[in-house]
Amino acid sequence: MIVSGRKTLDNFEQTLAEVRQKLEEVDRRTNELSNEQLALEHDDLADYRHLARLRVDLLATEEAQSSLDETEKLAKSLLDKRQLELSGIVDEIDTAKKEAEELALRREEVAKKTASLSDRIDAAEKATQDRLDNDPKYIQLRNAVENAQRTAVHAETKAKQSEDELASKGQPYRDDPLFMYLLQGGYQTADYKAGSLTRLLDGWVARLVKFSKARANFVRLQDIPLRLREHATRLKEHAEDEYTKLHSLDQQAREKDGITNLDAELEKEQKELADIDHEIEQASKKVWDLEEKKAAYAAGDDPSYLNIIEFLTKELRKDELVALHQDALVTPFPEDDVIIVNLYQRLENKQEILQGRKELKELRTKHETRFRELEKVLVDFKRNRFDTPETAFADGDMISMMLGNFLNVFLSSDALWKVLKQQRRYQKRQADPGFGSGGFGRGTIWGGGFQLPRVPGPSRGGFRFPSGGGGGFRFPSSGGGSSRGGFRTGGGF
Repeated sequence: MIVSGRKTLDNFEQTLAEVRQKLEEVDRRTNELSNEQLALEHDDLADYRHLARLRVDLLATEEAQSSLDETEKLAKSLLDKRQLELSGIVDEIDTAKKEAEELALRREEVAKKTASLSDRIDAAEKATQDRLDNDPKYIQLRNAVENAQRTAVHAETKAKQSEDELASKGQPYRDDPLFMYLLQGGYQTADYKAGSLTRLLDGWVARLVKFSKARANFVRLQDIPLRLREHATRLKEHAEDEYTKLHSLDQQAREKDGITNLDAELEKEQKELADIDHEIEQASKKVWDLEEKKAAYAAGDDPSYLNIIEFLTKELRKDELVALHQDALVTPFPEDDVIIVNLYQRLENKQEILQGRKELKELRTKHETRFRELEKVLVDFKRNRFDTPETAFADGDMISMMLGNFLNVFLSSDALWKVLKQQRRYQKRQADPGFGSGGFGRGTIWGGGFQLPRVPGPSRGGFRFPSGGGGGFRFPSSGGGSSRGGFRTGGGF
C-alpha cells in the first residue's frame, strides 16, 4: 500500500513520542525506587531513635537522640535543596518543550506553504509545456536538438571505433623493425639525409618489406581517426549550441509565465524550512540534555542524592548507633527485637531496590539508544525532504513492520534508512521533468520545485558520450515535435 511522505513522517514522529513515553515511564519508576530508598534510610533513623529511648543509660540515650535529630534535620535540609534543583530542571524542560512545540507548528505552516507553492509551480509548468508543445518554432528547435545529438553520438561512436582500430591494426606495423627503421629515418620524405651507400641498402630493404605500400596504409590508418575525431568534435559543438538555444527557450518561457518568480518564493520557503529544522534539532538537543539531567535525578545519580545517601550511611555507622544495635540484640525486651527485625527487613529491601534500579538503568539505556537513533533517522528524513508532496513510499505496511523491528532491536538505524530510500517513490506530477531541454540527461529546469535538480544555466557541463559503440539511447518512436518529453537518453549523456 502506497503511503505519502507526510503520513510516513507522522508515523515516525508518533513512534518517537511512544519511545519518549517509555523513557518517561522508566524514569518515573526509577524515581519511585530512589524515593523508597531514601524513605527506608529515614525509617532506619526513626528506629535508631526508638532504640535510643529504650536504653537504660540516659546520658547515652540523650546523646544518641540528639545526634539522630541533627542528622534528620540536615538530611531534610539537603532533600529540600535537591527538590528545588529538580523543580528548576522540570521548569526548564517545560519551557524547552514549549519552544520545540512552537517550532513544530511553525514548520508545519512553512511545509504547507512549500507544498502549495510546489503545486502551483507544477500546474504552471504543465501549462507552459502544453503551450510550447504547440509552438512550431519550439518544436522545430527541439527536433533540431534531437537530430544534432543523434548525429553527434553517431560521429563519436565512429571516432572511438577508429581510434580503437588504430591501436589494434597499427600494432603489426609498429612490431616490424625494418618498416619502423625506414619510417623513423624519414625514408621517401624530404627529411631523409642518408649517404649513397645507405640509400642503396635502404632501397633494398624498402623493396623487401614493400615499404611504399605499407607506409601509405599506415599513414591512412593514422589519419582517419584524426579526421573522424575533428568531425565528431564539430558535431558535438553544434549539438551543444542547439541544446543551449533550446534551454534558453525553456528559461524564457518559464520567466514569461511567472514560474521563475514562483521558484524564488519556493527557494525562500525551503530555506526557512531548513532553518526551522536546524532550530528544531537544537531545541530537541536542549530538551534531551535536560531530560538526561532529570533522569539522573530520578535514578539517584545526581550529586545531591549521592551526598545525602553518603551522609546518612556515614551517620548510621557511627559508634553509638552500632552500640545501640548490638545492645538490642542481647536485651530481653521484645520492642528491641521488633526494631532489629525491621532494620534487617529494610536492608533486604534496599538491596532489592538497588537491583531494580540497575535493571531500570539498563532498560533506559536500551530505550535511549533507540530514541537517539530514530531521532537521527527523522532528522535525515526531513533534511532529504521525504515529507514533501512529491514523495511517497511504495509499501507503507513494510515500513511499519521495519519500524517495529527497529524498536525491538532486530534492525539497525542504517538498515531502516536503507529501506526508506529503497521504498521512496516520486509521486506523478502534472509537469514532465523530461520536457524539452530536460530530456537530454543534463538535469532539468522542470519538476514542480522538488523532483529533479535544477540546472542554473545553459553552460552547465557538456555532452557525455557512451564509451562503447552500443549507444544505449532511446529516441521518440514517432517523428515530429508533438511527442511528450522530447529526446530521451538511457544513461549516455
